[in-house]
Amino acid sequence: MSFREVYFVWGTPNHVPARRSRRVRLRYKIMTSAFVPPIYHDVGPDIPLDTSYPHKIRLFGHPVTHSLSPLLHSTLYKNLNLPWTYTLYESFSLTDFFNMDETAIDPVDSVYTFDVNGRADHPGRNVPGPLAQEPFLGASTTMPHKITIIPHLDAITPACAAIGACNTIFLRRPSADFPTPKHWSDKILVGTNTDCVGVREALLHGFRHAFPGAEVPKGKNALIIGGGGTTRSSSYALHTYFGANTIYILNRDLAETEAVKAQFMSLGVKIVAVDLEEDELPWVKEGTEAPFWVVGCVPDIPPVSDAEKRVRELSQKILAAPLPTEPTNGVSQGKNGVLLDMCYKPRWTTLLQTASASGWECVEGIEAMIEQGVEQVLLWSGRMREECDMDMVAEIIRKADEVGQKKEAEKK
Repeated sequence: MSFREVYFVWGTPNHVPARRSRRVRLRYKIMTSAFVPPIYHDVGPDIPLDTSYPHKIRLFGHPVTHSLSPLLHSTLYKNLNLPWTYTLYESFSLTDFFNMDETAIDPVDSVYTFDVNGRADHPGRNVPGPLAQEPFLGASTTMPHKITIIPHLDAITPACAAIGACNTIFLRRPSADFPTPKHWSDKILVGTNTDCVGVREALLHGFRHAFPGAEVPKGKNALIIGGGGTTRSSSYALHTYFGANTIYILNRDLAETEAVKAQFMSLGVKIVAVDLEEDELPWVKEGTEAPFWVVGCVPDIPPVSDAEKRVRELSQKILAAPLPTEPTNGVSQGKNGVLLDMCYKPRWTTLLQTASASGWECVEGIEAMIEQGVEQVLLWSGRMREECDMDMVAEIIRKADEVGQKKEAEKK
């Protein structure tokens, strides 16, 4: 059993005290290897879809009250003429999701349902889970269940396995590879991760805007600022979709960076930690190209610790580098590269401000959020991205986010 498989069973090292993390890691390596689902390599459900049925899709996790996902999904459903609804299913426990007791009491307003005011009601303790409320089509998962739900699934995609987190569940038929479904006799639950697709599409939008008509370059170096869960989905996207030669990680915690490095080692991803003690940047020392793709994966808050301040200082130094004087890999001069900041509160972050002033093509994090949701809907519906009016959908979400952030600012 590989370390990568262990990782997505027991979660990140941050979930346990440092002095216990090693013991927990070894214990779970022994005890949970049998619960890692097999890898499912195709994408999308092959079960015939009745898209005319009023399916109810749920976002499962906590907290979900302020999520933009219901508005995003309902807008997409309307745009694709799908009579579906998207509800918020607030829960701390996986038991709520997998409760198959159809006779369980379902109190009035027990399931979180989004309305125009962003209100949601808390479910009762003994409520039939989404799986018991047929016909189940799929679901979204968020924290704290993105990791812990994996052993309960019948299969996971390569993206889910590599990233170590599941944010989307869809259905497949049983086969010789998955002969014993855990929840039904005629279908299996497959987990995947669409966050990496959100990163991919957001970076592609930025590239096409900055370099119209140019071919997307492969093999360019990349930089990720941060070391949490978003770093993993970004690493997968940069390696799988853009063929990043080297992914540099600038992070306050070297141990966290080393954990990401170990997790992706089996995929052949070359990850290099930026040494906070060094003034010379690693690509300068190595004599290689500076990163073309940059993804920010840290909140937009003032740095407090010395390590956080050093990360901020080096980020500004990297982004302030001179513009390229020659085109490389078919990309015209005039931009340093493309930068996506996954933080979107506020929308125009400090990192984006710095990068924009220094000649980078900048992409707001809300674009990645929108795109990962679009990918979910495409998985469940079997529709194509080209069928969505993405400009219209994105504009609705951006405006709603602006209103929401303005209200939050007024409360402060």
